[in-house]
Amino acid sequence: MRQIPPLEAHTPSPVYTMLRFRQWDDVLREPAPPADLRFSTGIWRYARGVAFATTGRAADAARERDTAVELKDGLTYDEPPAWFAPVRHRVGALLLAAGRPGDAERGEWRAASAAAA
Repeated sequence: MRQIPPLEAHTPSPVYTMLRFRQWDDVLREPAPPADLRFSTGIWRYARGVAFATTGRAADAARERDTAVELKDGLTYDEPPAWFAPVRHRVGALLLAAGRPGDAERGEWRAASAAAA
């Protein structure tokens, strides 16, 4: 992977599968990938955020998703994007469900501002 970076896009396939089949406990038991594999780590964080959110652990979900957003924002732009899930939309939905519409809106505006820069 480190020698052929585009191949990293395939390493999260088991996590994607767990998400698709709602295997929340398996997602949460999945060990973290090496920290230098930022894409894989971001997908792992995203998956944990989804698992936490669907099992009622909103604070843990928010923490994981915030980290996933930061990691996604740090990736090199690619078209089509390797990261298939719209993390900011999920974060926004979680914030709305938690009664924090202002935070949800600020997150989307931050993303739009960064994209326009």
